[in-house]
Amino acid sequence: MLFSTDLLCSFLGICMIALVSLQCINGSVEASAAQLQNFELEKNTIMLLDAMAKNRNEENPALGAAVYNAEKRRVEENNIDIALLKQANPLVSGGIILKKISLHYKNGETKTILETTGGENCLAAGRVVLAGGKKALLEGVVCIE
Repeated sequence: MLFSTDLLCSFLGICMIALVSLQCINGSVEASAAQLQNFELEKNTIMLLDAMAKNRNEENPALGAAVYNAEKRRVEENNIDIALLKQANPLVSGGIILKKISLHYKNGETKTILETTGGENCLAAGRVVLAGGKKALLEGVVCIE
């Protein structure tokens, strides 16, 4: 009988260690999933601002609002066409929402170009650009749908 009691205690100990190990692994997996979701949001925000500053898209200026230089026949990167950017429509794509676009000038002036509602877990990012011949911080707020 003594042998079976020792065996039972050992078995219960191993089960407890296995349970604690599984809980630690579960917590680690959940933390990794949250980090991956945050990384995706950060990547999408930065890529959207980069596209906005480097490309020109007449149909949806949220995907490109750079100035087109007809003389040089090319888009001038990091030079924003404010009039075109004001025509931007709210962008909802791939589970993300472009919630806000604004320009922050060095003198403290702020122009909000686009602002929508909705979304959760938002991230704001900025990029220095020329807007109307003045340096400004182009800020975009992107949220998960």
